[in-house]
Amino acid sequence: MRVIRWSLILAWAAIVGSLPLGAFTIPPQYPDVDLADVTPYFWVEGDMPDQSLGHAVTMGDVNGDGFDDLVFSQPTASPYTGIEAGQVHILYGGDLRGHFILPGAPGRTRILGQMEGDRVGQSLAVADFNSDGFDDVAIGAPHVVRNDIPTDTVYIVWGSDDLPDIITLGTRDTVMTRIVNPVMDFMGTPVSVDLGRALAAGNFDGDGYTDLIIGAPLWTLGQYGEELGHVYVLYGAFNLSSASVINMGTASTGVRTVIEGYFNQIPLQLPLVGWSLAAGDMDDDSHDDIAIGVPNFGPFDTSAGQGRVHVVYGRSRPTSTLYLDDAPDTLTVEPSWNYGQDGRLGSAVAMGHYNSDPYADLLMGAPGDGQDDAVNGSAYIVRGQSFRPSVFYLDTTPGTDHAIYVGNSGLDELGAAVALADTNGDGLDDIIIGAPGDNVTGDIGRYDSGAVYE
Repeated sequence: MRVIRWSLILAWAAIVGSLPLGAFTIPPQYPDVDLADVTPYFWVEGDMPDQSLGHAVTMGDVNGDGFDDLVFSQPTASPYTGIEAGQVHILYGGDLRGHFILPGAPGRTRILGQMEGDRVGQSLAVADFNSDGFDDVAIGAPHVVRNDIPTDTVYIVWGSDDLPDIITLGTRDTVMTRIVNPVMDFMGTPVSVDLGRALAAGNFDGDGYTDLIIGAPLWTLGQYGEELGHVYVLYGAFNLSSASVINMGTASTGVRTVIEGYFNQIPLQLPLVGWSLAAGDMDDDSHDDIAIGVPNFGPFDTSAGQGRVHVVYGRSRPTSTLYLDDAPDTLTVEPSWNYGQDGRLGSAVAMGHYNSDPYADLLMGAPGDGQDDAVNGSAYIVRGQSFRPSVFYLDTTPGTDHAIYVGNSGLDELGAAVALADTNGDGLDDIIIGAPGDNVTGDIGRYDSGAVYE
């Protein structure tokens, strides 16, 4: 494990050292990297402060040239379309090197929010949703408002080898599709459900097309919020790009499935079903499964946010609605009570292949984990398997089925972001964990400078 950071402290849970060989073993050690002391091979810098450069980052081959392209967002950027309209950049791969200050980077497409306050780019997902050979860019924009009415939107910009240099979202329907879901509360007032807070891509129904998974964690129904949170599966199809607008509330069964949150509950706070999302095949049945983070979940008579994660196993295209409360073939990962009651398990989730078996593994962040208000943060990885348990308790002793990584000091918030990716080309995904509150020991000017552990 190495640290890519402004700090040089290695956080590694002591318990990991006791994991048996052949299960989750300790990875080889690499030198730490202090970003203050190196010149990156490729470096993009914003031209103005407070633009949230890199709020969301992903990759995919948008122009179909065989090279992955870098896609990243600036939700609070203020292009000429409006203050905090936000923007998303596609930097085309092939020869990404050097240092660039935006908007001066060559070989790119710039995607702009249409109006002031849109803050597009809260989330990103890149995949080929219409199977035309080009990866498409899905962009979450849960803050869009039109005529004083919340209009949460997800945009899909369709991949092509001739995308224009600048695209303004909402004005070029020939290259994009808008996904909306107008919602009113019990009084008939339009409300935001945070549609697009999180996005993921995977083949949930096993038909060979990549599906788009969309979180709407603020969804409530009824005076007391008896229905809490929605996750939508928009099924990929060759003709998906022919639609200029898709309304997820009225779309037919063959177009989408709604995974509905908890019913008949009156919590002190919304559990935030769908705050984070990931997809992967945990049981190797050729259907991708959906991991759904619920970081504010807690006993409904308290305000505690221990969090939890649900895994809805993939299946042939189901009916229009599934329910987390009683859906068959659903795994619930319950948090560890060893690190307090406000761990926020599910703040971040990722899926990938950490070991050489055919089952995707599940990585989860709990940045609020800690004892005595330390808030070190934790990350947990649960091993995929053919057996489908209905519940998995992280309180159990780590072993062949799961491992725990714990932050090394208070306020690290380890697990605020997680990823699984093969960074060294050995065919196995590596664990990547963000700790935004991590410090550089002995350097007063670099408190809370953050770290990434790999």
